[in-house]
Amino acid sequence: MPASSTIPGFYRVFFTIIDPILSGFGVIMHLSPSAILPNYALAPLMPPSTETRLLMDAMAGFFLFLAFLQTVLLRARPSDLGLWKILQAATILVDVAVVLAFVRALGQTGRLDTRTWRVEEWSNVGINSAVGIVRIAFVLGIGTRRKGKRL
Repeated sequence: MPASSTIPGFYRVFFTIIDPILSGFGVIMHLSPSAILPNYALAPLMPPSTETRLLMDAMAGFFLFLAFLQTVLLRARPSDLGLWKILQAATILVDVAVVLAFVRALGQTGRLDTRTWRVEEWSNVGINSAVGIVRIAFVLGIGTRRKGKRL
């Protein structure tokens, strides 16, 4: 079976093009406190504290690492379905942690009522949830059947 047919086209494009672009935005945003902190808090302290800056820089590094894996590793192993699933399963753990951390921050600031959410809250939860759903579908094998067989 040719390498290009092992991983369905939708997942191939999503995980090697769209996902790295989203990770790239994560890098840029976490290196730009004034751009990202309003997504996490109503009135963020500017400039951010040393601890906040350290965590933001670490998150930027994580997103850079993830973009590298998505861009280089998946292209280096284009037909290794097991490797692709392992990477996506591991990344699901991160997606869940990010959403839970965001929900905790919303709770600590009294913003769990979705009727009061701003665009920032909706986009943060929406994008992370949508990407997480695609990852879960892939790991579960949804859309990976070919000619009656699951890949």
